[in-house]
Amino acid sequence: MDCPKCHAHNAHLCSMAHEQGTTTTVTYGGAGRGSFDSTSETTTALGKRAAPPKSGMPVRVAFAAITGFLFLSALIAGHGDSGAYGGVAFLFLLFAAAAYLLYRKVKSLPQYTLERERWEKSWICAACGNIFVPETAAE
Repeated sequence: MDCPKCHAHNAHLCSMAHEQGTTTTVTYGGAGRGSFDSTSETTTALGKRAAPPKSGMPVRVAFAAITGFLFLSALIAGHGDSGAYGGVAFLFLLFAAAAYLLYRKVKSLPQYTLERERWEKSWICAACGNIFVPETAAE
């Protein structure tokens, strides 16, 4: 594929350039109690430029907040303590914040879907860094 900007013959699909420019390293620690695992990811400048669009607020944050709400509310309800109203109010606010963030995430999905579809069709020039969507040939 030729770049429409610099006419170099070195353009790649953005998905491929991002994948080839990203390296994930997993390090395993010792055995037993002191063991640890470490994961690191490095990406070249071209790989970063060709990265897919960000999807907004991670779903994991909302999932963790909701799970925490359910766990803590079950814990408070299990004690039957009448002085737990402050904890329940805090949990309600936490749940409301998580629900709001999740709403914003769902609201932004159509825009993200369009950006993702465009990215999947996009090419990047390894010579000049230009990102473009090739024109489809008229049939």
